[in-house]
Amino acid sequence: KRGPPTIVLSTVTPDVWTRFPVLPAVQRETITSSTLRSSRTLVFITDRDYQQYAPHFADMISAFERATKKPTGDVLKSIKVTAASFDIFVAELCGGGERQGSTRSRGWNISAYRAGEWLVEFLCLIPIHIALAKDNRFVPLKDGVYSPDLERSLLGADVNRIVNSLSFGWYESLFQSYMASKAVKVVSSMGEQSVGKSFALNHLVDTSFAGSAMRTTEGVWMDALIVALDFEGVHSIERSAQEDTLLVLFRNNFALSRDITGLFQSFQSSSTVLDPKANPSLFQSTLVIIIKDVVDSDKTEIARDFMLGMVQPFVTRPRISHRPVIESKEFYTLFPAVKRQLDRQVVTHQSAGEFLHLMKTLMAKLKANDWGAMSQTMASHRAQLISMLLANALAYGYAEIDPEHEPLKIHPHQLFIGGGSDQAVPRERMLTVLRTAWEGHATRQYTTEDEWIAGLTQHLEKIVESRIAHVREWLDQNLSRFQAAGSGGGSHASIDELRRHFESSIVDLKGNVQLCGMTCDECQLRCVRSRAHKGAHDCQSDHLCIHECDFCLALQPKEHGACMMRCVTNQHLCGKRCKFSGRHGCQDVCTKVIDHIDEGHLCAAPVHACGKPCGLSDVQLVDGSLHSCPGTCRISSDVDHVLHQCDARFCSIQCQLCKRLCADQDHMHGLHSDAIHLCGQEHLCTAICAAPGICEIETAPHSIEATFTGRNETFEYTKVCVAKRLKCTKPIPPGATMHGGSHNHSTDKNVVHFCKTKCENCGYFCTLPLGHPQQEHETRHGSMSRTRWTVDGPDDVPFEIEGRKFSTNDEGAPMMCNLVCSAMGRHVHIDYCRADYEAECTSNEELQHLTRRIQPDPDRPKDLLTHNLFWKRSGFKDPYSREEQVNFEKCDAMCGGPEHTAAGGGAAIPSYCVLPLFHAPLDPNTAPARVGYVSSDGHQFACRNPVVMQQAYHVIFVADHSSSMSATDRRPLPNTPATARISAKSNNRYGAVLSSLHTFWAARAVAIASSNAARRDAYSVVLFDRGVTTPIVNDFASTPDQLLRPLLGAGTHHGTNFTLAIQQAQVVMEQSWSTERFPVIIFLSDGECSIGDDVMQDLCRTAIRLGKAVSFHAVSFGPAASSRNLRRMAKIARDAQKNAPRDPLAPATAAIPSSYTEALDTVQLAQTFLGIAESLRKPRGALMR
Repeated sequence: KRGPPTIVLSTVTPDVWTRFPVLPAVQRETITSSTLRSSRTLVFITDRDYQQYAPHFADMISAFERATKKPTGDVLKSIKVTAASFDIFVAELCGGGERQGSTRSRGWNISAYRAGEWLVEFLCLIPIHIALAKDNRFVPLKDGVYSPDLERSLLGADVNRIVNSLSFGWYESLFQSYMASKAVKVVSSMGEQSVGKSFALNHLVDTSFAGSAMRTTEGVWMDALIVALDFEGVHSIERSAQEDTLLVLFRNNFALSRDITGLFQSFQSSSTVLDPKANPSLFQSTLVIIIKDVVDSDKTEIARDFMLGMVQPFVTRPRISHRPVIESKEFYTLFPAVKRQLDRQVVTHQSAGEFLHLMKTLMAKLKANDWGAMSQTMASHRAQLISMLLANALAYGYAEIDPEHEPLKIHPHQLFIGGGSDQAVPRERMLTVLRTAWEGHATRQYTTEDEWIAGLTQHLEKIVESRIAHVREWLDQNLSRFQAAGSGGGSHASIDELRRHFESSIVDLKGNVQLCGMTCDECQLRCVRSRAHKGAHDCQSDHLCIHECDFCLALQPKEHGACMMRCVTNQHLCGKRCKFSGRHGCQDVCTKVIDHIDEGHLCAAPVHACGKPCGLSDVQLVDGSLHSCPGTCRISSDVDHVLHQCDARFCSIQCQLCKRLCADQDHMHGLHSDAIHLCGQEHLCTAICAAPGICEIETAPHSIEATFTGRNETFEYTKVCVAKRLKCTKPIPPGATMHGGSHNHSTDKNVVHFCKTKCENCGYFCTLPLGHPQQEHETRHGSMSRTRWTVDGPDDVPFEIEGRKFSTNDEGAPMMCNLVCSAMGRHVHIDYCRADYEAECTSNEELQHLTRRIQPDPDRPKDLLTHNLFWKRSGFKDPYSREEQVNFEKCDAMCGGPEHTAAGGGAAIPSYCVLPLFHAPLDPNTAPARVGYVSSDGHQFACRNPVVMQQAYHVIFVADHSSSMSATDRRPLPNTPATARISAKSNNRYGAVLSSLHTFWAARAVAIASSNAARRDAYSVVLFDRGVTTPIVNDFASTPDQLLRPLLGAGTHHGTNFTLAIQQAQVVMEQSWSTERFPVIIFLSDGECSIGDDVMQDLCRTAIRLGKAVSFHAVSFGPAASSRNLRRMAKIARDAQKNAPRDPLAPATAAIPSSYTEALDTVQLAQTFLGIAESLRKPRGALMR
């Protein structure tokens, strides 16, 4: 029973060879020496037929090579195939044994690998997902996983924080440490879905992409890293252009679709959003276009089409390669050719760590919609990272302390130094550690105090200078590439700011190891606490002399004791209480000889200080606060004095410009009214640049993920802010409180300040220099946070754009100035009318005056503007391409034919009017000179008239001509060929109905005449009051005038009977039934009658029984209170349509859903009937301030 499973397993192998390379162009080689690799052996474990496996495997290889035409070399044929029982296999694995059949005894033969290299190769077999596109946003992933929690945590995050949050999983250690010094080349495969992108990438660089769901993997080979990026679909890489990447683009189904311009639209979008001039490191790739399945006769034409379709100057070095079908032997010669191109590719990613930083930065910029220069963003991120580590680097010599020490690139000093002037406890602890580590620490009482203090000071300064030099070298290595980039095109402000911060930290560091040097409060030694310490002076000793007592040594040489208090003082000293006991510095015990003659006991203290508070008190500082010295007067108490002064030599007040102490050597100089407290060091000016204009334009210094809450839906969007002023870079010289001249963010005489003009819609500043000669301003544009949506129609009507719905007064912040017009396609803008009189608006072809009142400020007149006029008024350069601008100039009316809709699951392909946006209506009775038609409302289309192409209908008009129809609140449409005839007979509601019917019939007639086709629709008319008449039944041939003639003399009569009218319509429908036509009933009334549900249900059931559900349309032109029955009739018909079986032979758009309509006025009543005979127009919406 083991035989069949083994055979099945062996048949799986060819599928692996088919999907993955046998002999890739770029081959892996992770073994130390090829001589150490043993020959590949495949052992089948079985209990029978040992001799059959090797021939079966050889036959399988031959069949695979014939079927796939894939080159295999001798890779497969060199595999040694054997078979053995499980017992033999175990015995050989353990060291040897006897094999049955033809096999002989042998040991277990395996290849030897380096563990690290083997692990790297194993990890690189697993692709990792690094990003996806979701809701029109670029979403980087962390460790290959999409996390909503991570997305929420990045709300409000800037680019630098996003970079820090990204991780490439198991590839992080390869890029950052194990292979950090390796150079990097990148291969990217892009194309439509299911065209063989992963297949080609696998065969070129020996990766293991199994499908389009995996986007990215990295592989390590030989002496360089080759990073493979696999994309899912060509349009998913719109903003993912990679630096120094070999782009491989597959184009499938070329014979069916040769829209070359559309094919390169994603490339062009990336080059216009991320400006190549501002990002010279991007867009330097070699593009290899591989056209699949091309026959020899089409090569020249296809190459020409591709060259014409490429967007210049984006693609300047294309390489077009024509390849035959994928299962041909010639196809696989592609990969060595591409490998040779890859070998010639210049390596610009000199290290894997640099490549990883660039990839993360680019991904973060795409997520944050930051379209600024890559170099500026990377410099900013590096400066921010170094700034975060700088404190630890100066304090400890490490980048990180917790949870474990992470060293800098240079071996750090083992002693740590505190780096913050406001951290008193760590600073004092640090000084204690450094002092006790000094080799001269124990010699303090064997030398003079001044010499010992000088030696300790020199020791501390040496350590500090060593640490500063170490950190400076680390800083230079990390910033060298950005300084080089900045030297050619101006310095990076973030790098300059970091340098200034470093120099300031150096001064703080040096200040933190300066010793106090004052006399200890307990003894005569010097205080070794920091100069900025608070509290009592302390020599940090036990205050006891370690030397032998001179008295004891002189009187009793063999029984001497320790000096001072350690010996028995009352044996040779007085020992009584000092007369100044309690005074500052007093040692309490009299050190005169026993029974001294002179009066007054006196200790060994040379000075008994006054002890009163220091006179430097209540000094008012620059910020208004008061300062008092905590010291006490050290002047001898027996000396008369007026001003109490402690023993501090320097001023104890902080510098006015920093946190360091004042360097003035007069401790009491603060009492002078004109005293200025300065530390004596050079200071950084903290003022903002005072030069006119904008210092720096950052496209997204603050990228904020905000939440939009509108009337129709809620979603997240990116809100971007751009204003930025830089700090002054002029140094304040030592001893001064300000520098000379005005504040400026650069010392360069040719520094550029940008124009202060803002886009009124998004608030972005002009990116041109201040006072630029160009008439139009320029900027990159951003979130239109200063605008709100306004819709040309009812306030509750939504306006849809890119799947999002907006209504009047919704915020415009989710949209961007340079993208919203492209998203809307052909469109209008709305602005406040600037004319004094409405008549002045009619002479301008680029605007159209609005007669309706719309938000905001509905009482203020408004105009519809063309795209061109809108941007002229804005004062900014139109950010859209010339092709888009030409398209925006044209009319936004669309043909209503069903072939242009997204029927059947396909994409909608609208047909637009070919005339300018605000054109005068054409005469619908005149056919266009070219192909197409003119709609009833005067728009010209280049497609076939939908009236001719649509499904045929039997339209039954059921019109109420009761006495209520004589009301004159609705009248016939003016200025039509039939207006005079209708008004002469019925200048009332009934006349309005007749006018609408005639306009409808005329529009249909013109459309049919222009197409030289016969009318397929049938018309019937039922007139009712308390009775019914049927003047027209199933008419195919009459003209509009002929159809109108029998209706003119009907007049109006008393009584209304809905039931009789519906029953008569049902009779006409049944008598004239045709399987070719769908029944449509248009019921017109003011609603002043009732009808039972069973009458409508019987009508609907009859139509379904005959084969097609009836489409019923109730049109009310009476008061809303009288329309309940009409609504009910339409609902019954609509429910019946939903439940009716669909006609399999009819198109999905043939059945028109039943409806209820309120004909509010004469024009709208006519529009209700015109239907598909008129053009369609998208709801017009625009953003206004």
